[in-house]
Amino acid sequence: MNTMILGVFLLGLSLVKNLINISFNELLSLLSRVFEALYGHEHDYQEMAQTIFWLECHGHSGINKLIEKLPELEAVKNIYLPSPNIMKEVITVDCCGGSLFTNAHLICDLAFSEAENYDTSKVFIINAKDPYAIIGYLGSACNNSLSSYFVTDKISAFISPRSQYPTIYSNTSCKKIQLTCAKNHNLIDMSHIANLEPKLDVIKQKSFYEIALKNGLSISTLNFKKLNLIADRILVPSTDASRLGAGE
Repeated sequence: MNTMILGVFLLGLSLVKNLINISFNELLSLLSRVFEALYGHEHDYQEMAQTIFWLECHGHSGINKLIEKLPELEAVKNIYLPSPNIMKEVITVDCCGGSLFTNAHLICDLAFSEAENYDTSKVFIINAKDPYAIIGYLGSACNNSLSSYFVTDKISAFISPRSQYPTIYSNTSCKKIQLTCAKNHNLIDMSHIANLEPKLDVIKQKSFYEIALKNGLSISTLNFKKLNLIADRILVPSTDASRLGAGE
């Protein structure tokens, strides 16, 4: 029995050693540097970072999702989207096989703008990977006047105006990636989640956030190192001090 207890203790100790605790500010700064290193100043790397940051801070495993996609993100440097097809309040965005981790903010902002102008908007997103990123941006954007409903074949989410906590559902019957925004939530067809119980509600996400804010976020030491290796690629502006540090 003592041997078993010792084994459990050592396993727990090993797990703790493989984690690092960082603050919200540290994580957001690191993620900003990661996306700046990947895409430079031609793209809004801070919005990309904010999307992953929101997912991690609210219990959606944002860092693990990012680490899993890093090989693809590093391989694709051209992340510009073609012009969307806009027909009244219906918009079609072709992501050309790209990840929504890089463009979720652009698509959501387009949907917000159309809904503000026409009371409602519907965006069909085609040829896109990583739709979970849309949830991250909807939460971080915290739109003041619009309700938003996002649905895919695996998950869906509804978020009210002025809220940063979407309600997450699973097992939807929709086969498309679709984002609908409206000033009046009654204009949104949410039949795909009729009679479904939430997979993740507002209370759980808020609780996760508050605990993480107080105690910090625990992430894998290995993942932390991987992110820093990318972040460290950012070139330091050439100054007398930087040249001295570089041995010039």
